[in-house]
Amino acid sequence: MKNPLQELREQTLGLTLGAMAEALGVPYSAWYASEKNGARLPHKARAALADLGVNVSDLLDRQEAWAQEKAATRRAELRKRLAAEVVA
Repeated sequence: MKNPLQELREQTLGLTLGAMAEALGVPYSAWYASEKNGARLPHKARAALADLGVNVSDLLDRQEAWAQEKAATRRAELRKRLAAEVVA
């Protein structure tokens, strides 16, 4: 599963992180944190996306699913490392 916020920014809109933040009227760090780390998308960004015609609720649902999948994958990797340490 691809990161939905990143996919919207890069593939649909063709924008850099900075250009996206500017277009939505939010600080670069706020957009970056939302896209890369799963931080809550600022209200101002949600409103701007809705103004562009984006189904924000669906986008955020897909972003949450992506974040959960990413976390589950990371936990599985960590379990393997721990299991290898126990055996060693």
